Amino acid sequence: MKTKLSKRNNIALHLVGEAGPFFPVNFLRNVALEHAKTKYIFLSDVDFEPMPRLEGHLKRYISDGYLQGKTVGSYVKEIRTVD
Repeated sequence: MKTKLSKRNNIALHLVGEAGPFFPVNFLRNVALEHAKTKYIFLSDVDFEPMPRLEGHLKRYISDGYLQGKTVGSYVKEIRTVD
């Protein structure tokens, strides 16, 4: 994994801190959106477990033209398992 990451040139790290007892809601999301350099952005919560084959579904969604010239929000099905 380390070798693969060292060959990448599109990884950005942003250190974020906030003084006070509460961290603003959606602050980290907004920082990510402000600095994104890609045409498409996929945001998820840290505990998000995506549906099987999500990458293929998203690629097909894009290639079928659903995102042409628009700002679009889309629901992505989440899979949860109970032990």
